[in-house]
Amino acid sequence: MKLVLPCKMLPLGLTFLLCILVAPPDLRSQVRHASGTLIEDLSRKDRTRIEKMLDQVLTEAAARLPLIEGQSGFDISTRLVPRTRTLIIDLGSRAIPAYTGSELEDQQHQLYLIAVDLLRDVVAVDGAEFRYLGRDIFEILPDSPPRERLPLQGNTTSNSATPKVALAGGHGLYFTTPTTTGAPNATRPTG
Repeated sequence: MKLVLPCKMLPLGLTFLLCILVAPPDLRSQVRHASGTLIEDLSRKDRTRIEKMLDQVLTEAAARLPLIEGQSGFDISTRLVPRTRTLIIDLGSRAIPAYTGSELEDQQHQLYLIAVDLLRDVVAVDGAEFRYLGRDIFEILPDSPPRERLPLQGNTTSNSATPKVALAGGHGLYFTTPTTTGAPNATRPTG
């Protein structure tokens, strides 16, 4: 069955989606998320020069970031990975914090924004990964195991082991039936 619709009947988004789906596979694989020169198209000399520039700029930016407990500084080195179009940012051993959390994510986000801004329209990078001596932070500081559940305080009999909860049946008074005179009955609350 052949579907023929005039272009005026298809919404713009659907038209775009159909163009992508109908495109040959080799064209679909060339769709990039970022603009700029592909990493694999850079010469080794250019890639090294860009990585050194990123090292210098990110080191200067990291020096202005507040340190988290356990950190003593940053030894930043970067690497562009052509296969995955990824920027690897290694922060070094001195940047390993005592714990992970939102402060660490904020640090990484600030450095990511600077790196992506420098590479915008120059090198096509689809993302960045942060490493510490070549390892992911969760390999170094795994998530702590869940804490043991503490027993409920008070009487430990089987009936009191489950907490008692009070529920309110209604949210105030409301009137249900009129009296014989037609006035609402305000003395009989329900709910």
